Amino acid sequence: MDILALGTTLIKERFGLDLDPATIGSALQSLLGGAGGQIDLQELIGKVMSSGSLSSIVGTWLGGGENAPINVEQILDIFGQDKIGAFASKLDIGQQTAAEGLTDVIPKLIDQFSGGSNGMDSGDALAGMMDMAKKFF
Repeated sequence: MDILALGTTLIKERFGLDLDPATIGSALQSLLGGAGGQIDLQELIGKVMSSGSLSSIVGTWLGGGENAPINVEQILDIFGQDKIGAFASKLDIGQQTAAEGLTDVIPKLIDQFSGGSNGMDSGDALAGMMDMAKKFF
């Protein structure tokens, strides 16, 4: 499963949305999109880790075991109110609701795509994320 499909599934489940996957995927790409509109998980992890106090919890998302939580303020610090607002607007939900839901979705997305919770293996992407994480510990 690619990261966009996984993210779309997590968002649909978390928010209980009855939207087509393309709409959810577009909202996710606008929030997490890297170069060329692709979701770059390494860039996302870099953003989270550069948020200071969050660098220590990323390891819990990349490895097995329980994911350390983040809060709404931290989500807003990572993405900014403008991006969260645009994401929420595309999904036709409130900004606060979007930020609250992302406190659950972002750790799960990183955890599941990196192989932390269900053994999914994304090959080179996982190796790159682990190398990046090591720089912060």
